[in-house]
Amino acid sequence: MNDSLLYLVAVSLIAFALPVFADKLGREYLIGLLPIYLLTGNVLAESFITFGPIITSYAIPIYASTFLITDILSERYGREESKRAVWLGFIGQIFFVIMLSLILYAPIMPEKKQALEAALGFMQRLILGSSAAYIISQFVDVWIFHEIKNRTGNKSKWLRNNVSTALSQLIDTAIFLGIAFYGHPPFETFSSWFLFVITTWIVKVIVAIIDTPFFYLATRNERNK
Repeated sequence: MNDSLLYLVAVSLIAFALPVFADKLGREYLIGLLPIYLLTGNVLAESFITFGPIITSYAIPIYASTFLITDILSERYGREESKRAVWLGFIGQIFFVIMLSLILYAPIMPEKKQALEAALGFMQRLILGSSAAYIISQFVDVWIFHEIKNRTGNKSKWLRNNVSTALSQLIDTAIFLGIAFYGHPPFETFSSWFLFVITTWIVKVIVAIIDTPFFYLATRNERNK
C-alpha cells in the first residue's frame, strides 16, 4: 500500500468513526460535528493526490462523512433533526466566509497580509462553492432518504443510506467543483474539470459504500427521539 492510499484510508476511518462515537455522547455532539467536518474539508480541499488517471483529495472522506452524519440523524431522530443539522452547518460556513473576508480586507501589516492572502485567498471561493453545494445536496439527501424509508419502513437501511448519498453526492460534486475549481489549475478546460467531477463522484460513491458498516453500527439500536 503506497503512502497516499494509506493516508486516505486513515483519514476515512477517522472520519467514519467519529460520528458513531459522537452519537454515543448525544445527538448534540453529532450535530455539532457537522460544521467541524465542513470547515475541515474546506481547508483540505486542495490536498490533491492521484491514483493513475484519478485525481482525488484527502477532503473527500470528510465531505462524504457529512452525509453519514445526516443519515444517522435521519434514521435515529427524524427528518427535522437532519434539517436542523444542515442549517447549522450552512450557517457555520457562511459565518466563516464573512469573518475570512473581513480579515483579508482588514488593515493588517503588509507582510502578514500577503501571507494571509496566499494561505486563505482561495478559501473564499472554496467555501462559497461548498456552501451552495452543501445546502442543496443535503436537503436532497434528506428528502431521498425519507422517501425510501417511507416505502421500506425499517427494512433495507443500506438501500436508503447508499442511494440517497450517491445521488446527492453527484449534485454536491458538480456544484462544488463547478464553483470552486472550474478554470482554476489544474482544471482550466471543461474536459479536465468534467473528468475530475466524474472521478470524484465515483470515489465518493465508493466511500459511501464503505461507510455503510458505520451507519449500521450507529443505528443498530434505532430509536427515534
